[in-house]
This record gives sequence, C-alpha cells and structure tokens, in this order.
Amino acid sequence: MSGEAAPALKLFDLVHGEPDAASFHRIAPAHAAVPLPPRFFFGDFPADVAAHYFRHIGVGPVGTFTLRDVLFQAAYVIARGGCPVVCSELNIHPPHVAEAMAQVAGRERIVRRFDGSFAFIQGPGHHIFGHWLVDFLPKLFVLAACGHDPGALLYLMPKTTPTWALTFLRLLGIRADQLVFFDPFAEMIEVEVLLLPTFLHNGVRFAALFVEAARAIKATAEAGRDPAAAWTGGSRLYLSRGKAGGFRGLRNRDALEAIAAEHGFAICHPEQMPLEAQIAMYAQATAIVGEYGSAHHMSIFSPPGTLVCGLRGSVYHPGFIQSGIGHALGQPTGYVFGATDPADAGGAFTVPEPALRDCLEVVARNTHLL
Repeated sequence: MSGEAAPALKLFDLVHGEPDAASFHRIAPAHAAVPLPPRFFFGDFPADVAAHYFRHIGVGPVGTFTLRDVLFQAAYVIARGGCPVVCSELNIHPPHVAEAMAQVAGRERIVRRFDGSFAFIQGPGHHIFGHWLVDFLPKLFVLAACGHDPGALLYLMPKTTPTWALTFLRLLGIRADQLVFFDPFAEMIEVEVLLLPTFLHNGVRFAALFVEAARAIKATAEAGRDPAAAWTGGSRLYLSRGKAGGFRGLRNRDALEAIAAEHGFAICHPEQMPLEAQIAMYAQATAIVGEYGSAHHMSIFSPPGTLVCGLRGSVYHPGFIQSGIGHALGQPTGYVFGATDPADAGGAFTVPEPALRDCLEVVARNTHLL
C-alpha cells in the first residue's frame, strides 16, 4: 500500500448513490441549537474561545450505517472502490484519513477477508481514554436503538486497542469471543457487511440519546464491577495530571493542588488506579475539580448535581465536551481559565491562584445554589 492520497468518498453520497452498497438507519434527525453557556467561570474567558464554543450549533443525525464489501485501509479508515470514506457523523474527516494512512505508508500488508456481519465502534482518538467515554462506548447504545443486540454482535478491533478499553467493554457485557482483532500495520481487512453507528455529539452539545446511553453505561458498569474495588478518599475530587505526562503542562500545579487540599479536596491521579476503582471513586463524587482532560469525562459515573470544574488555558483545545456532559446529566459545569504560553509547543499554561481560590470558595461551597 503506497499511502498516496486518494479522492475521498462522502459516506452519505454513497448511501444516496449506491443503496445496494450502503444504507443508513436513522433514529434521530440532525438538529441545531445554540449551546448553553458554562454554568460558571473564573479567570479570563477569551473572546475567540467563547466564539468557538458558541459556533457548535448543529448535531448530526443519529443512526447506523450498513456498508457492504468495504476495505479497512488503516486502523479506522474504510474504503470502497479504492476511495477512503469520510463522514462527519463518524468524526472521520480528511485530516484523520491522511494521518492514519501516513502511519501505514510503505508497509507491505496482506489482505484478509471476513464474511458475515461485523460492527465497528472506534475512530480517531481511539488511544485516548476520554474518546471512549464520549465517542465509542455510547455507540453500543446507538446500535441497540437501531435494533441490534450489542451482546450478540461481533466487533472488529484493531490490535492497538488499549487494554483499559477492553475492560470497559467487558464491564458493559461485551464478551471476549465477540472481539475479532486485526493488525492495521500488517493487514488490510475486507468485510462483507459492516455496521457503523454514529457518534452523539458535536464537541460541545450531545444528541438526546446520550442521556440514555450514559445512564446505561453507568448502571451496567457498576453492576458488573468487582465490589472490592472501593474508594475511601472522600467525595471532593481534585484531578491532577502531574503523573500523566503529555501536553498542556500546568506550570503552577503544586500551588493549585495545595489550594485544593486546603479546601478539602482529595488530590487524585486516576490514570494510576484500576478502572473499576475509578468507577467507584466517581460514583461517590459530589465535586470534581482539576486539570481539564479525559478524567473529567468519568463524571458519567457520578450522580446528577455533581459539580464539575476544569482548569484550562486560553486556547480552544481541548474543547468543551464536558459542558455537554454536564448539561445532559444535570451536573453544573464550569471552568477556571488561565493563560497558555504561545511560545510553548506543548500548550503549557498557568492558572491564576486567586481564580481557583475564588472558584472553590464561591462555587464549591454553594453547590446548593447551582
């Protein structure tokens, strides 16, 4: 496979132009609404970031695509007739295709065929914890709403799927014998029938089905987890990325964590905890504050009314999907803004300590008013 760019095929064009090759079972139409603002914020909310937030008006149609005789060219890139497929409802855009194809460019790969019907729920960001919570796991409930039994389907899974993602699937009732793995760096996979459920958000707002999906994820995972995986650290959580590494380093992390501890928050490093213990921790939460990232999205396991606050820089990335979760699940959600260093390629930022102190003293002490 050369990895050279090929003209992209829009999936809905295929649905409309070749109904024998592709169809779409729609269970909810596209809709538009201006996003509700954050419930609160401290620090300076940059005007360009606010404008970006409120531009997220449209949520796409919800449903499941059925494709026949397609080829996996890379981990999540499918193609028909030699053309890679792009589809905003699957969050697969041309830059995603280019990135995935660049990873396999120049590799000699065999073609393996699977006859029968398979579902595929992954996509861009499949190595990132938060994407599983807000993008991929809810797709199981899109499949169910379209008349498929998630507990009876077979799922195509790249061998690069993280171990914790497989634990999530197990907790949601997906058995090991339902998972069919392929190596995207050594294989291209031909599939007779492929089910592709849509995702449920636009980066700020969620489709209505997310509420039902999140409740089902919470109930199913809590019922299936080991009861010995307990949390005794209290209900006020401060999420630190101090041991996670990666981008968006918080330069005054130690000072902010000291302020949080003064206000009765347990300093948590969720990535160092077993997944089932994390679920137990979030299930007891009444307030979740900390460096904004994937760990915040575990609030889907927290009760309605849980306060959620993310510390973030002055650029749009990493987005505002937590506001959508909060609006959907009745969890008052806001932010403490700091300043991103424009000279730092990793997006390092600093949050004013008085801004966090104000947030904890005004909001966290008065959650009954939210």
